[in-house]
Amino acid sequence: NYLVSFLSSDAAGAMADAQKVFDNLSCRSHSSYNSMIIGYIKCGELQKAVDFYQTLEEGCFSVHLNEYAFVAILKACTKLKDAERGSRIHVQIARRGFLESNAILGTALVDMYCNCGMLKKAREVFEKLPEHDVVAWTSLISGYAQHNQSNMALVSFQLMLTQGICPSSATFVCVLKACGSTSKLGFGRLLHHQIVVESWLDLDVAIGTSLVNMYCKCEDLEDAHKIFSSMPTRNVVTFGAMISGYVRIGYVFLAFELFERYRIEGSEPDKHTFSCILNGCATVSAAEEGKMVHNKVTLEGLDSDVVIGNTLVDMYAKCGELYEARKVFDR
Repeated sequence: NYLVSFLSSDAAGAMADAQKVFDNLSCRSHSSYNSMIIGYIKCGELQKAVDFYQTLEEGCFSVHLNEYAFVAILKACTKLKDAERGSRIHVQIARRGFLESNAILGTALVDMYCNCGMLKKAREVFEKLPEHDVVAWTSLISGYAQHNQSNMALVSFQLMLTQGICPSSATFVCVLKACGSTSKLGFGRLLHHQIVVESWLDLDVAIGTSLVNMYCKCEDLEDAHKIFSSMPTRNVVTFGAMISGYVRIGYVFLAFELFERYRIEGSEPDKHTFSCILNGCATVSAAEEGKMVHNKVTLEGLDSDVVIGNTLVDMYAKCGELYEARKVFDR
């Protein structure tokens, strides 16, 4: 049992050895069951963790799992979007009476249901939690924001504030996304003010990027550019948000200028940024600029990506370059 625990905690991942030792044990302790689940999660073997749990469930051995193991397996179900398995685990957790005493476990359930799009179920679990901390609220708000229920995300955020809960960085990111999706510029400005007062903008690139994205979606490019220019640190997502904003409003050549600036600074765009700038080239029939971007896509080895490929075909077709469009299509 000790050997299972030791092998499953190996950072390099010795789970195959741990599984062999586990299988050969004549008498297994509670810790060995828990170690196997948590070990698979740590090694990134999410499906194996879920499959291992299923064997425990079928053999009625899931009673050996503690709250930490249940949190881990729920996180695996969240990433795999396995709502069916997650619901069965929920039943086991409820039978053991863990939800009444463990807010972390309840939050993991809320997060799982939200990520799987089961928002009504997520809300039911949330309402039954013994306490509502910022992590639980953010999981719920994130679920609403991700699944096109932005108004519910904003309402939930306001309820959270009335309960005296201070937002985290992740909370601000989710609520700003909801503001952008619903074009709630006034609400977004209030959030911006709170972020500045609490000095989040100087500390967190994700919040700055979310502000840029919110202002762009609300078609306020002036404020978006002010935030963008003042950020002490920017990443590929920040540049992508600003470029996307320019393209959305029709300032394609400003987007292309920013795209080139990003590359000159020594960074490489991601697939989203490439797709966005190619869409911009298609909008204004900028075939030469589109060909330059295509060359960069090829150098990055992304020309076989189906999303990029579709965007290239569309760009060339809208620019009247049907021969080039066909070549990309055939590849």
